[in-house]
Amino acid sequence: MRQFRRDSKNFLNNGQDEIFYLGDNYRLNMYRDLLFHVQKHQFTLPQIKNALDGLNLEFLEMIVQEPMLQRYRQMFPDTSKRQALDNWDKVEAANPDMFKSMYQFWCRKKHS
Repeated sequence: MRQFRRDSKNFLNNGQDEIFYLGDNYRLNMYRDLLFHVQKHQFTLPQIKNALDGLNLEFLEMIVQEPMLQRYRQMFPDTSKRQALDNWDKVEAANPDMFKSMYQFWCRKKHS
């Protein structure tokens, strides 16, 4: 894996060279998870919303850096609605690189 990481800059291209700038590239355990994961699942925000509903969980907050939050606020000025995954899905559609590595968010069990 270390040898692949060293040599990969010579043969990975066509838009994939962005992986060299991710923090995951510099820690072996994270690099393994990034490129050599045995079983990886990718979920869309609507799929996450359905999973949360099925698990009786409510979405609380997306954990994002300030520039991403500003993009959200530009599209949805009513920030009281930051808990709407449908809105985050629209923001991501307008900014496809927004969640390059993964979604990070808080959720909790729904109150009865």
